[in-house]
Amino acid sequence: MLAGRFNEIIGSMKYPTLYCNAENFIEKAKNLGLEISNTPVLGGIMVWQKGATLSNEDGAGHVAVVERIDSSNQIYTSESAHGGSAFYNVLRTNNNGRWGIGAGYTFRGCIVNPAIGKVTTTEQIPITGEGTYIVKTGDTLSGIAQKYGTTYQELARINNISNPNIIYPGQVLKIKSADSVNNVVKYKVNANSGLWLLDANGKKIKAYVKGTEVEYLGEGYTKYGYIYLKVRVCDNNVGYMAKAYLI
Repeated sequence: MLAGRFNEIIGSMKYPTLYCNAENFIEKAKNLGLEISNTPVLGGIMVWQKGATLSNEDGAGHVAVVERIDSSNQIYTSESAHGGSAFYNVLRTNNNGRWGIGAGYTFRGCIVNPAIGKVTTTEQIPITGEGTYIVKTGDTLSGIAQKYGTTYQELARINNISNPNIIYPGQVLKIKSADSVNNVVKYKVNANSGLWLLDANGKKIKAYVKGTEVEYLGEGYTKYGYIYLKVRVCDNNVGYMAKAYLI
C-alpha cells in the first residue's frame, strides 16, 4: 500500500515492483536506482528495521510515507499496519532517535521520491514569476490556480498530475504567473459530433467531444480541405485539430 502512495505522488505507477518486507525497502529502492536520505524527505518512504537482522526472522520492520514536514523534529506520515487494508496518519517526533517508533526498531533512512527530491521543509516558497508553491492542508488545485491567476488544468499539466482532485499537504507545485498564463491561447471544440485529434501525418489519435478545451501551440498543416492547428488537449495529448471546428 505504501508503495502505491509513493507512486501516486509521482503521478504514475513508475515503480510497481517497490514492495517487499518493510525493513528491506532500502535494498529494493537502491536496485531500482532510487536515492536514500538519512533524514525524512517529502513524499519519501521512511524505513525501519526490526531486530538485529534483515531476514524477517526477528521482525518485518515498518515503513511510512512522509506527507508533511513541520520541523526538523516533527513530521506527519501515512502508514498502514502489517496485513492491513487502510491507511492511518501519525504525527511523529524524533525525541527517541527513532522517530517515535518503539524499542527494537532502528531507523534506516528515507527513500527519496524523484517527483519531489530532497525537500526537508514545507515552508512556503515565495512565488516570483514562474516559481513553486507547497500545498497546505485544505488546499485544492482549483483554489491554488485561482489564487495565482491560472487554471487547474494548467497546473495539472505542468506538474504531471493525472487526477486534479488529488493533491497532498507538502506537495511542491510548479506555478506559472498570471502574466505567462495570459499569453496562452485557448480554444474549445465546437463540433456537435466531436472532433478528431490527428498526428503529424494526419492519422487519427483520439476524438474529443464538443466543449473540450485545447491550448494553441502553433500553426500546423492543410489537409482534407481544412487548416489544422497544433494543439495540446486538456488530457495532455498533443496533435492537430481542424481550425474550422475550434472557437
